[in-house]
Amino acid sequence: MGRVVEKKSGNPLSDVFISINGKEAKPLDLDSGYFEIIMPAGTHKIEFIKEDNDTSNVGKDDYEPLIFNNIELAENEVKYIKEITMVNAEPQSYFNFEVRDATNNRTISGATIKYRKNWGETKSNYIVDADGIEISDITNTRGVLNTARGLPSGYYTAEISKDGFITGYENFAVSSINSAIPDKISTVLCPELSANESRLVLTWGSTPSDLDSHLRGPGGMHVYYSFPSHQNIANLDVDDTNSYGPETITLYTERDGKYTYSVHDYSNITRTNSTAMSSSGAKVTFYYMDNGKEIIKDYYIPIGKTGNVWNVFSFTVTNKKVNSTSVSVLNTFKNQSNPSSVS
Repeated sequence: MGRVVEKKSGNPLSDVFISINGKEAKPLDLDSGYFEIIMPAGTHKIEFIKEDNDTSNVGKDDYEPLIFNNIELAENEVKYIKEITMVNAEPQSYFNFEVRDATNNRTISGATIKYRKNWGETKSNYIVDADGIEISDITNTRGVLNTARGLPSGYYTAEISKDGFITGYENFAVSSINSAIPDKISTVLCPELSANESRLVLTWGSTPSDLDSHLRGPGGMHVYYSFPSHQNIANLDVDDTNSYGPETITLYTERDGKYTYSVHDYSNITRTNSTAMSSSGAKVTFYYMDNGKEIIKDYYIPIGKTGNVWNVFSFTVTNKKVNSTSVSVLNTFKNQSNPSSVS
């Protein structure tokens, strides 16, 4: 489930076709840009194609088709994906990256960024220049690129890496044809985890300005901005109140039991009919260890929902380890004006 919009205007698009796993493209049933696709369990490739009905604007309003690879779907799972932002075809567009540390919100210098065509690509060949050399960028002391990177307009997966951090991947669309005003792509990297450590990282868009992370657990644990630490078991590393995030909680899995993670829209704490958080583009990334392997799971906020509390998921810690099979997606919404009662 998701939404298709034009990147420049943010307006929902119509007349969009989809092709699933290379099959014949069919019209996508859109309601104000929203869509729902029913697919069997497995790993899927979806291509979004925008039909241009205005023949007088050929070459001006033609949209690049977007290919989204490696969408994993479990049996009976309802998955919300990143908003599909379609861009016009241009021979050269410009962007810049900003990379921050998820645990302190400081910019990261010396991060290496490489690029792959399409979204969801983590294993295909990197993009190369005219001489066949891999395109590679490195962030400066401000955590950004020294100069804007130019690539043809379209859709890319960035691979961001640095020693001591878990390699990150960021799907993005680029459309700015002005090198002086490049598209700004922001991303965060998570420091590597210890054996009994997990991390929950919240990021979102420009509005609302203040979304809060809440983690409840055994023994009456409730970690959020008013109680940023609980018995050295969980810590609120970053409390961001000025949009975008990251807002991060680190959990040291020393206590077995059930945990629930929620997001509270503090900016709309008294509004009972707000859809602002649902339109924020919020994403929660859950990092944890499973048999010595780092697991990374992304959860996107459902669009078009009312409420200022988003219950994202629950999970169980068993024998001081996150039980992978226990992670249960909730995606429920409600209202709560008292932060201490968020659950």
